Amino acid sequence: MIIHLSVAARNARADATTVLVDGGTMELRTGAMPATTATADSGTLLAEIDLDADAFAAASNGVAALTDPDPVNAIADGTAGHARFKASGGAVVFDLDVTDTSGSGGVKLSNPVLVTDSPVDITSGTWTEPSGE
Repeated sequence: MIIHLSVAARNARADATTVLVDGGTMELRTGAMPATTATADSGTLLAEIDLDADAFAAASNGVAALTDPDPVNAIADGTAGHARFKASGGAVVFDLDVTDTSGSGGVKLSNPVLVTDSPVDITSGTWTEPSGE
């Protein structure tokens, strides 16, 4: 099946997805993301970040940008490989890959190698709806 979406449809889909994590959490974890959102959490939990009531800005051209969350310190040592986004009630909504600023991850850290009690610097995060083109 081939689908082509208008910008308005892409924005609506991105906004409908990201609103589900408003007031929720983002967990930075080691290793590859689980196969599905129904799969149990995997990897070591390195940091848990409380998300704002408006966790992502309104989408533009199908891309919603993560609102800069309050600073946190790492709770374990390791290299962040994925971010697990959960609703305020704890249900998993989506996972994104994590890279440094030169990578293409959905969440970018200034340095994905985290050290216990050291600040976690999230430089950006994005949810992107494909255009189908």
